[in-house]
Amino acid sequence: MSFEVYKSVFYAKDSTRGECFVIDQRKLHLDLDGNPTKLHEATYIMGPSTIKCLVKNGTAEKPLMLKDYAILKNIRHPNIVSIQNFYDEAGEARFVISWVDGTLLAWIKSKKGQQGIIESSHISSRPSTTFRQIIIGISKALDCLLQHNIYPSEIRIEDVYVRVKGGITTVKLLVYEAQLATSRNTTASNQNAQRIKLWKDVKGVADKCVELAGLKKQIHPDCDRFLKYIGAGNVKWLEDYPDEWNDDKKSCYLKALVASDSKYVRSKLQLIGFTWPDYSDFLNNLITDQVTRLDIKYNILDPYDYLRLCRNLVKHWLSLPSNLREKNDDYAFFLRKMEKWTPRIWCNLYEAIGWPPNSNRF
Repeated sequence: MSFEVYKSVFYAKDSTRGECFVIDQRKLHLDLDGNPTKLHEATYIMGPSTIKCLVKNGTAEKPLMLKDYAILKNIRHPNIVSIQNFYDEAGEARFVISWVDGTLLAWIKSKKGQQGIIESSHISSRPSTTFRQIIIGISKALDCLLQHNIYPSEIRIEDVYVRVKGGITTVKLLVYEAQLATSRNTTASNQNAQRIKLWKDVKGVADKCVELAGLKKQIHPDCDRFLKYIGAGNVKWLEDYPDEWNDDKKSCYLKALVASDSKYVRSKLQLIGFTWPDYSDFLNNLITDQVTRLDIKYNILDPYDYLRLCRNLVKHWLSLPSNLREKNDDYAFFLRKMEKWTPRIWCNLYEAIGWPPNSNRF
C-alpha cells in the first residue's frame, strides 16, 4: 500500500517542533462491528511526536470548510472529537481528528453494548450507568460548545463516536460544521431558538439509543423523566438527576430543602401544585406523635410542612416509638412510604427546585 505525505497548511505553534505532516494510509477505519466507517486511518507527525489519528473527508453535498476548522480547532473536551489540523487534497478539504474506536450506533448494537446499556428487573428496565454517562457526555459536549458561543449545525447519532479504553466507554461528539455566534451575526432570540433545537437533537439521540436498546416500552418512569429533562436545566443538574439516587442521597436532599430558605421552597412547591398525600392511619399516628411527644406542629394546608415532617422523621427515625416504626430500624422504610404516597416525588421536587442555593450536596 502506498502512503502519501501532505504538509499541513498550518504550522505548529511551537517553532521548535517544525512542520506538521499527515500520512493518510488510504484505509477506511473499521467500526466496532467490522463495517467500514467514513473515516480514514492516518498518522499525524508534529516535530518529534507521532500519533495515530483519523481523517475526515467532506462530500459533494457537505464539503468541509476552512471557516469551520477555524471555529473548532481550539476546542478540547473529553467528550468532543478534537479537530487537530486541516489540509487540502486536490482542492478538497480534509480534517485531521483525534482517534475513536467506532460509532455509538455500532457500540449499542454490539454484544458488549447490549450487555452494558440495560439494567433489568422483573418490573422494568432502565439504562445502565454507562448509558447514562453516554447521554451526559453528549450533553456536556454540547454545553462546552455553547459556552464558547459555538453552535453546531446539527447533532446526529451518526456523528457520535466512542473510545473504549481500560474497559471504560467514553462518548465523543464529532462536530465539523458550526457557526460562531456573535452580536453581529445573530440575535438573542435566534440564539435561544438554536439552543432549543440543538437540545432537541440531543434528546433525539437519546431516544434513538433507547429504541435500539429495546428499552422504549418498559423503561422505568424515573429514567423516562431523566431523558425528558435533557436541556431543561444545566448539565450539572442533569448529571445529578434523582433517577439513580440512593436512600442516603434522598435523605440529604430532604434535609437540604428544609434547611434552605422556606419562602423560596414554598414558592416552588406552589408552582407545581405539590400537596400533602391523602391521610392514612400510619401518617396520622406519626403526626400525632410529633405533636404530643415533641410539641412540633404541622399545617396540613402547607406543603412545605409535609417536607418538614418527612425530614424530621427521617432524621430522628430511631427515636420514634417502635410501634410507630412498625419495627423497622431503617428510615428507608419511611422513604418507600413517601414514594408510594406521592409517585415520582423526587423527580417532581428536583425539577421544580433542584438543589437549593448554598446547599451542601451529598
